[in-house]
Amino acid sequence: MAYAVRGDVNNLSGPEKLYARTKSKSGGIDTVFINVGQGKLAPIAETSEGLFDELTSVKLKGAFQSFFFGVPCPI
Repeated sequence: MAYAVRGDVNNLSGPEKLYARTKSKSGGIDTVFINVGQGKLAPIAETSEGLFDELTSVKLKGAFQSFFFGVPCPI
């Protein structure tokens, strides 16, 4: 069964809610495919600190949070 949910990975509640909804709907998660990105591009010389922070928030923090909530870790 495939199940797609659109969510915001910029904050902790996005991935947490996404995985909670998916687990409650299907009973569990067998596979996690993490695909994060954003369609904002600029030459390096024209990239502002704000744009850089926005891009790294989605691409790094978003991917980490998606992995953190999607893959059970016995800690």
